[in-house]
Amino acid sequence: MKRLQYLKEYKIQVCKEAINAGNAANIARHHELCPKMVNRWVKEYKDGKYNNP
Repeated sequence: MKRLQYLKEYKIQVCKEAINAGNAANIARHHELCPKMVNRWVKEYKDGKYNNP
């Protein structure tokens, strides 16, 4: 099974929603994503990984 690739813009949108809501698990459920993946994206977002061009 091939892994899905998500666009950087989509990851940023999900991260912002998770940070604003304060609950990554609910946002993950809303987008039908794994909560661990959303938490990892949020950590990477806060570390500045998605701010690079």
